[in-house]
Formats: sequence, C-alpha cells, structure tokens
Amino acid sequence: HETSASSLTFVLSEICKREDVVQKLRAELDQHNPSRGRWELADIEKLSYVTSCIWEGLRLWPAVTLFGREIRQDMHLIDGSVIPAGAQIWTHPFIANKRGLKNPEKYMPERYQVEDEDSEKLKQNYTPFGKGKRNCVGKELAILVSDHSLELLSHACMGGSIGHCEHYEGHYELC
Repeated sequence: HETSASSLTFVLSEICKREDVVQKLRAELDQHNPSRGRWELADIEKLSYVTSCIWEGLRLWPAVTLFGREIRQDMHLIDGSVIPAGAQIWTHPFIANKRGLKNPEKYMPERYQVEDEDSEKLKQNYTPFGKGKRNCVGKELAILVSDHSLELLSHACMGGSIGHCEHYEGHYELC
C-alpha cells in the first residue's frame, strides 16, 4: 500500500492546485452518488474523471522511478551504435511519461477523457506500472484502491464532498 499512498498524496497535491479539477470531481461524485451513501464497486468503476485524475497523477509522479531490463538480442540504434545482447538497460518513467505530449509538465486529467494526439502518445509511452509480461500484477488493485480512497477522502471533506475550495497561497484546499 506504500506506493498507492504516496501516489495518492501526489494526486491530491495536484488536484488542490486546480479549482476546475476539484469542481469536475465534485460534479462526478455527486452525479454517481447524489445521496452520498455507501459506494458499491460497480459505482466506483463508473468514476471516469476520478480515474483520469489518478492516471494523470501517476504520469507526473510515478511511484516506481526506474525500470530495468536485459536486452535479449543485439539492439541496433538509429545512429548505428549497437547495444549488445545481455546488456542491462534502465528507463526512467519521468522522461517516458512526458515524451511528445503537449504541456507535459501540466496536470491535465482531461488527457484521458478524449482521443487525440496526446492520448496516442500516452498509449505508446505511459508506464506507471511497467509494460509487457513484467508489468505490475497489482495494477488493477492499485487503481481501485486509489479510486476508492479519493472518493472516501472527498466525502469526508466539507460535509460529504470535495467542497469549498478556499484559495490559499496558490492552492485550493480539499478540506
């Protein structure tokens, strides 16, 4: 749970900087649970904007900062050099998760709400849980726990929703 907790901390930090994001979160939560009663798994899975907020937070602040792999066969690079089979290479998601995006340093959950050039780049480069056969086996659980945690935190604040964002030194407070 350590990676989920640290990731959620960064997500909340980013959300608190953007009143428009807070308002969209509030609207989605109120739409899917207007009585603010108990959430069911099926309801949590409908929270597309909440999930987008988490994915965008993970893109900017990945919990795992290095992925290592062993090259299985010689890898010929564009400049003519070769990485030999058996070599260890490391990739850094801070770089890969920002490659080719418009405003890569900006927290924009909307990136995950539309199909455009950015969404295509994300499909190619986005690696908060790794890729391929060695991706994180806890990926789905981590996203579900993060979605539910964000929902619970928002309902605990200001009488049941992300509420009353009071401007304070460039940030908007959740509670």
